[in-house]
Amino acid sequence: MRRVMFLFACAVLVCLLLPSAALSGAPRPALGFWPGFSFLPVGGATEVQVRATSFVGLYGCQMEVHYDPATLEVQDADPNTEGIQVSAGDVFVGARTFVAVNTVDPQAGIIRFAAALLDPAPPIHGSATLMRVRFKALRPGPTMIRFGEVILVDVGAQVIHARLADGGMWIGPIR
Repeated sequence: MRRVMFLFACAVLVCLLLPSAALSGAPRPALGFWPGFSFLPVGGATEVQVRATSFVGLYGCQMEVHYDPATLEVQDADPNTEGIQVSAGDVFVGARTFVAVNTVDPQAGIIRFAAALLDPAPPIHGSATLMRVRFKALRPGPTMIRFGEVILVDVGAQVIHARLADGGMWIGPIR
């Protein structure tokens, strides 16, 4: 009985003393805009990237990005295709990729984008650009770019949880 209690006490101590993966300081996967905040004159245009950082095994994404259509206008990345599209990020360009959704609703201010790698493409580890959006500034003032629904998956279609970081812009003169 003493031996069982001793082993139990040792097991408890090991569990308490060994740091868990969540507490070890390992970076948590994140999805954000780059640049996160920018300054832009009225009538000016800039590219904003959706970047994934600190990922292990990312294989696909589905996302909505919300913006104020009275303040920003999405510039069409593919004028030869009907509607307004954004650009797929570097990881979703090539033979082993599939872009399922790439639409912009300019009245509602919603970008919808879904893409995946195709087997046998290797999954994404580390950081990558998933999508690029070219915005034109329409009127002065502050504005936000926010994530709506976001689903990120690994090669087995298991959801990867990530921290989301919204972005913003100041449009007009800087005083």
